[in-house]
Amino acid sequence: MPRWLAIANPYAGAFRFGDFRARWMPRIEACVDRVVYTERPRHATEIARGAADNDGIAVIGGDGTLFETLAGTVHAEQLHAVIPAGRGNCLALDLGVGSVPAALAVIENGAPLEVDLMDIELGFADDSRRACQAASTLAVGYVAHVVERAALLLPLGRYAYAASAALTRPRRLTLRARYGEHAPQDERLASIIVNNTRHLANFRAFPRASLEDGLFDVLELDAGWAGQMLHNVSVLSGSYFYNPGRELRAAALELRFGSPQLLMVDGEIVPDVTRCRVFCRPGAARFMRSAPR
Repeated sequence: MPRWLAIANPYAGAFRFGDFRARWMPRIEACVDRVVYTERPRHATEIARGAADNDGIAVIGGDGTLFETLAGTVHAEQLHAVIPAGRGNCLALDLGVGSVPAALAVIENGAPLEVDLMDIELGFADDSRRACQAASTLAVGYVAHVVERAALLLPLGRYAYAASAALTRPRRLTLRARYGEHAPQDERLASIIVNNTRHLANFRAFPRASLEDGLFDVLELDAGWAGQMLHNVSVLSGSYFYNPGRELRAAALELRFGSPQLLMVDGEIVPDVTRCRVFCRPGAARFMRSAPR
């Protein structure tokens, strides 16, 4: 049996607003070998780096906690599990573990899935660089500003994203985009979303996406407030009746922005980004899932 270390983020939405600790932590502690709580930003990375002897790492938090944890795990060797306690939980929803009981069931009896990750290289206005990996989403423009504002609406819980989306007005940005080996294109967009999962936050925004196809899905949006709200409603309803953007799939892309931009990577807000490169890394990590896909 795998020896599971659980990394818990006590600042995740479910911990801060609700009875998550009292209701679920005793059951989680009985299911894993050890639980360690994060105490500061990036602490999940430090904990994961010190847990190379554990066969499995379970993340109790949201997409941001998972993002930090992946920076410290031994992807090829360790199993991963997600116990949803955040506001978005994109990967958890795709894996069929959108609740704590479902997540604990797969830790005990589930099967692993080899999940693609996104290798990301960021460049900044001061010419510095940063490399990271993401499991779910990279976005610039409207979506990044929605996530930034949602952090101010934490008491709304899972509805924070929907409320923030309604309060945020799209603003166009200029960029040069290159997909794979295609020639670069100059574009003016309100948002560009690069997704590895079907879910964007807790909404099924990319219904045809796959965690294991070696590609990520891209949506380029150029809509005003009214058009963006109509698109949001079409996604929320699951009918997808209106899409003002362009959809494509790729294994690699490069974006260069006309001015420094706010970027969102798996829930983390990164300012002053001037360029980014994204590469799909097929089957990079093994995650426990609810049932064969």
